[in-house]
Amino acid sequence: MEHTPSRFQCLVFDNFEVDLRARELRKNGRKVRIQSLPFQLLRFLLERPNEVVTREEVSRRLWSEETFVDFDHSMGTAVNKLREALGDSAQKPRYVETLPRLGYRFIGKIKQARSEGQVSVPGRQSEPSAERPSQTVMLAVLPFQNFSGDPAQDYFTDGLTEEMIAQLGRLNGNQLGVIARTTSMAYKHTSKDIGQIGRELAVDYVLESSVRREGDQVRITVQLIRVKNQAHVWANNYDREVRDSIAVQEEVARAVAQQIDVSLSRTEAGKGTLNPTANEAYLRGRFFLNQFTQDGYTQATSYFKRAIEADPKFAPPYAGLSEAYSFLVITNNISPHDGWPKVRDAAQKAVEMDGDLSEGRLNLAHFRMHMWDWKGAEADFERAIALNPNSEKAHRWHAAYLSSVGRHREAIEEVTVSRGLDPLSSIANMEIARELYYARQYERAIEEAHKAELLDPHYARVHFWLGRAYAQIGKHSEALARAERAGPPDSVLRLTEMAYASARAGKISQCAALLGTLQERAKREYVPAYDFAVIHIALGENDAALEYMQKAYDEHAWALIVLAVEPRLDPLRSALSFQRLLGKVGLQRL
Repeated sequence: MEHTPSRFQCLVFDNFEVDLRARELRKNGRKVRIQSLPFQLLRFLLERPNEVVTREEVSRRLWSEETFVDFDHSMGTAVNKLREALGDSAQKPRYVETLPRLGYRFIGKIKQARSEGQVSVPGRQSEPSAERPSQTVMLAVLPFQNFSGDPAQDYFTDGLTEEMIAQLGRLNGNQLGVIARTTSMAYKHTSKDIGQIGRELAVDYVLESSVRREGDQVRITVQLIRVKNQAHVWANNYDREVRDSIAVQEEVARAVAQQIDVSLSRTEAGKGTLNPTANEAYLRGRFFLNQFTQDGYTQATSYFKRAIEADPKFAPPYAGLSEAYSFLVITNNISPHDGWPKVRDAAQKAVEMDGDLSEGRLNLAHFRMHMWDWKGAEADFERAIALNPNSEKAHRWHAAYLSSVGRHREAIEEVTVSRGLDPLSSIANMEIARELYYARQYERAIEEAHKAELLDPHYARVHFWLGRAYAQIGKHSEALARAERAGPPDSVLRLTEMAYASARAGKISQCAALLGTLQERAKREYVPAYDFAVIHIALGENDAALEYMQKAYDEHAWALIVLAVEPRLDPLRSALSFQRLLGKVGLQRL
């Protein structure tokens, strides 16, 4: 029987269209509301039209072995929801046929399939990409050049680069793919020509821009270049006041869309004129947020607050503030009890100010995931991606969500999309190792981590995930060596990883010393109870570990999002108290 290849991105039957990339079901061109599990079931059935897909195969595809699910109930619900979305009937099926005690079969006639193209990542062979249909035009935004003669203005030009990428990313995601910020910034001050850049990134067009700022006046020059012949397709100058510099990006995005024949995905009202203080403070906030350091996050919160004070109706600073607070919690610089309300308030305000802002919706999804509101988080992740299909961060964070709920195949697919959008990003490359680790594919995780290490040997998360993967395959000396480089010196994160690796390596006295250091630290600053739990697990002290896990729950520790899938917690899984914790965080019957 002929299969429908998984590389096809748009499948059509009757008056339905299934867009696999956008995760949308449309009827007569209008979007049909469908939940994630029914959509994944439809996708699975469409991969094997007119074939029986057994209940066991569906179970393995939609739920991992580690996810605690009433399969009969959950599968029946997914099938019913799918039929509801398709207007189908179990008694007289047109599309989904049930074979009692055996499985399901898609019996509709697929009339059309559109396939994907290729993605090229520097240093790697080209390979099929799950995120780029063949009809998609790929574009890279090169960093805005600072022609002001003042290096201190780099925050301004870098901020405009990021805003330009975001504006273009919000266009029709099925027609236009936009390379993400980190990869684009790798070409700052490059001597490479457009042809070479285009070949390295496998893009069709490159957008070059420059900024000359004098006081409150700014000139932005933009030109669109076709890679294959390096022809200048379009160019324009914008002489504006600084307060209008962000609003210009939307004008440019629309002009680019017109030049490369990309339709707009929605009508936008436009940002209009911004308060100049808000404009300035917001761009500085983005600059510090992108440093990915404790000091950077702290300074970012300060600038985002200034932007909000200057213009309380300007939505992006609220989204930035929510993100900065999230990472201050995740890096253990503020406690969850202090941090999560701030994350929530800023994200909700961003959505309230602009419901079509992908960043606001994304940060709300991130917050809900950490509040264990799994259904709410999934809906917001899907909405954020629909608003900006080219958001590398949205796909990467969604992958973390999918991993947490045991949907590892989908998590790896999503993080692969993220890497395709930002191929030179250490973060995007490293996160594949993270998802493989939670999928318990340790050898593959190590392989991917080593690839990411080639991009930046000093990137701490490379060593963090290598340490964890090595520990799970019994290479304890390698795990300890990596743990010693897993975070900033003397950080709680590094001390915890070193203590765990030391205990697993049989260096009990070394582990005890590190544990003592953390216990003393906890008397004067926040140290997550979860960290103490994993150290006691490594020491074989499961009763103490379970007590700390309860404290972690009471603290609303961010790390509990991986409670169902973290291999280091396996020694606790048979305990009744641990099973109760799984239920409390909503991971027992997802």
